[in-house]
Amino acid sequence: SDLKGKVVYIDFWASWCGPCMQEVPHAQKLEEHFEGRDVVFLNISLDEKAEAWKSAIEKKQIKGLHTRQDGGWKAPVAVQYGIQGIPAYFLIDKDGRFVTETTPRPSEADNLTTLIEKALN
Repeated sequence: SDLKGKVVYIDFWASWCGPCMQEVPHAQKLEEHFEGRDVVFLNISLDEKAEAWKSAIEKKQIKGLHTRQDGGWKAPVAVQYGIQGIPAYFLIDKDGRFVTETTPRPSEADNLTTLIEKALN
């Protein structure tokens, strides 16, 4: 609810997830493209250990908002979103509705940028 009125791109990830880490440079470019606009990049880690989570953020210079709950795959937010595998992405519009059933990865920049632009208007 704190993010209502903004477009929110949610990224479920973990420091030990190779495909997640491969998406980081693409996510950084996407964030730069939308800098100063009403888009929030929310990174939700499934790391079991807070140290690994914090270290990955620092080492990879991952921007955006960060959160992590204890429990990994069984963390309340992971269960609520039905996370079965990572990376997993969701795009939420300014009214708090899901924009699409299958949200593109940051590496699918053209498709994702178009969806975010539409959600901003």
